Amino acid sequence: MKNFNTSAKLLVVAALVASAGMASANIVLNPSFELGNFDDVDVAFVPMVTQLGGFQSNTKITNWTVSQDRPLIWIDNAYPGPLKTPSGTKFLDLTFYTFITSNYSSVSQDLFTTMGQQYTLSFDLGSSNFFGVQPVIALSTAGVTVNFAMTAAPTSVNQWTSFSFNFTAPAAMTPITFTGIQGSDFIGLDNISVTAVPEPGTMAMLFAGLAAVGTVVARKRKQIS
Repeated sequence: MKNFNTSAKLLVVAALVASAGMASANIVLNPSFELGNFDDVDVAFVPMVTQLGGFQSNTKITNWTVSQDRPLIWIDNAYPGPLKTPSGTKFLDLTFYTFITSNYSSVSQDLFTTMGQQYTLSFDLGSSNFFGVQPVIALSTAGVTVNFAMTAAPTSVNQWTSFSFNFTAPAAMTPITFTGIQGSDFIGLDNISVTAVPEPGTMAMLFAGLAAVGTVVARKRKQIS
């Protein structure tokens, strides 16, 4: 019975440690733009799109809202060109399909958040020198707007650079919006994540749990020896 109680305690403590140390889940829905009606082509903007083999203008991306006046390009890796993503098979281009530099688009989503909780938002920005100048994107969330620009020289294939930003949720619902700012014909966006930053108390619980597990394991080893 003694051994059973010790094992049970060990399992309970281990479960607590796992719960405290578990990585926060991504609260962004459809974070890599994989879901949606990809075949529903907006022919008013791209009448020839069905012949282009893998990308299209579309405002029907699941869980995301696209600016209605400036549609974007939703690209699939199947498209026979230099633009690809390592995160799933689809990604966005916030410049639409023309060479008009002012024709930038935006995409947004309302996130369910905890008021006062700090979060880390990360995303990948894509560029290619085949499509001109290095892109700049504006991120707006929690009442703050921050611009992010590519710093490394882009290559002819699609180069992705990761960026991150911390914010504190002002309410139970926090919108995030990505808007193209600069880029002659390509501003790539993919792999968006928003995760809660662990509270100090949670980390203390994790370390205490780890110490407790270590103590129980050490005692069992002594009993066996």
